[in-house]
Amino acid sequence: MLILFDCDGVLIDSEVLAAGVHAELLSALGLAITQAEVITRFTGLTDEELRARVAAQLGRPLPEDYRQRSTLEVDRRLESVKPIDGVYALLERFPGPRC
Repeated sequence: MLILFDCDGVLIDSEVLAAGVHAELLSALGLAITQAEVITRFTGLTDEELRARVAAQLGRPLPEDYRQRSTLEVDRRLESVKPIDGVYALLERFPGPRC
């Protein structure tokens, strides 16, 4: 048997981290928004959908480099992301291959 794990929300919580980055970048562009609001309003949307909704709210498109800037900042912050509480104990309970 092979056990597969989804990374986000199971092993680490990068969604919250990414939402914080978006909140900071969008607020700097004039859309005052919190991390919690980003999660509520944009989780599950494609990048195109997020850009369209934000552009409609701002009254102008996002800068061309928005995706690159947000990706670079998320990647930078991922270096210090912590595992979900209890994940190591959980992984130790599963013998055999896992990924």
